[in-house]
Amino acid sequence: MKKKALLMVTILAAGTLLYGCGDKKGDASKTTTAVTTEAAATTEKATEEKKEETTEKASEETTEKKTEATEGTTTEVATEEALDENAPSVEQARELMNKLNELDLIGAGALSHYSVPGEEREVNGYPYIKIGPDSGFTCVSDISNLFHSYLTDGFIGDRYMGLFDTDQPMFVDFDGGLYMVDGARGGGFGFTEGSPDIVKVGDNRYDIIASFDNFGALDFMTIHAVCEDGQWKIDGYELSY
Repeated sequence: MKKKALLMVTILAAGTLLYGCGDKKGDASKTTTAVTTEAAATTEKATEEKKEETTEKASEETTEKKTEATEGTTTEVATEEALDENAPSVEQARELMNKLNELDLIGAGALSHYSVPGEEREVNGYPYIKIGPDSGFTCVSDISNLFHSYLTDGFIGDRYMGLFDTDQPMFVDFDGGLYMVDGARGGGFGFTEGSPDIVKVGDNRYDIIASFDNFGALDFMTIHAVCEDGQWKIDGYELSY
């Protein structure tokens, strides 16, 4: 009996020892697994943060380069436009437009408003009226000089030759005064307000694109401007309709 009891105590003690060792081993394994998992998570997080930081930095650098390139291109274009000092200014373009309107009205007979009553004459079978000094003109040369100051010879020959250089001109000097054929026709251009577009088309040649009121409808005119001896002149025009 004593031997059996001693044997049972020994077995129980051994079982206790085995259980204790097994329990410690399990705890160590759990601890090691937890540390390993935490380290892996930390590494993964660090890797993701590094990727995000790298991607964000690359994106910022790309955006910055694109912005610099765009700004550089815009600045270059703006500089090229600003460097075109040969182009007529907006004020000069508007002056040409206003003068074209004025000269076309003169060519249409607008000076008849300054006629002197009772001073009609017949020249080569045509009725002429005398133009008073209030018009600002006293002879044909005054009108001719104004036209040649703002229009090229070619344009005058194409559109206004009948005013001076024909067998029966619209304006003549007669008895010391300026006379004009008695009659009027439509003329002039009702240019609208605002700045016209100015486009380079050649050396010292630019197109002035202006809008005008065409009897209630908005139309556009392209005025061909050329610089002659330092003076901007009109070398013709085209209508959009």
